[in-house]
Amino acid sequence: MKRFCMCLLILCGFGASTYAFDAPNFSALSKQSPSASSINVHNKILTKVNNVPISVLDVMKKMDITFFKVYPNLVDSKEARHQFYSTQWKHTLKEMINAELIIADAKEKELKLTDGEIREEVEERFGPKVAENLEKLSLSFQEAWDLVKNDMIVMRMSWFFINSKAIYAVTPQRIKEAYRLYCEKNPPKEFW
Repeated sequence: MKRFCMCLLILCGFGASTYAFDAPNFSALSKQSPSASSINVHNKILTKVNNVPISVLDVMKKMDITFFKVYPNLVDSKEARHQFYSTQWKHTLKEMINAELIIADAKEKELKLTDGEIREEVEERFGPKVAENLEKLSLSFQEAWDLVKNDMIVMRMSWFFINSKAIYAVTPQRIKEAYRLYCEKNPPKEFW
């Protein structure tokens, strides 16, 4: 995994330092009643990208937001969260590393977001009762604001530098030529 991170950072051309990381220690749930069960986490720095440390708690907060969006009916279930954390932490960590690299690129390109745009996105993601929903996730408003802002920056950068180029590369002439080639390779009637 360390080799993958180093290759990713070298390919992207950023001066970032990474460290080898082990699996986060999501301790087993206690064997008490479901209301008394809890998830114990040993917080440590998993990696450092452009002098921004990413810890186990940062990954957990990111997974909590995803869990809240995908499984709103299981937010209070510690068992479901534990299972989600155990299976999704590697993928989430990779996403966070890529996001930090994209955010660094956005700073160089001076991408701007307004507070109104971020506020709308926060309300859309966490519903009309933002404070109540953030309390369920154990997130402060500032943490949610920063997470949403970073997600918006990643989405905009992806649109500007990846999706828009692909869309502009597809022209009616190219579609017509691709269809002509397809028809040549796949005639409407087959002869046996």
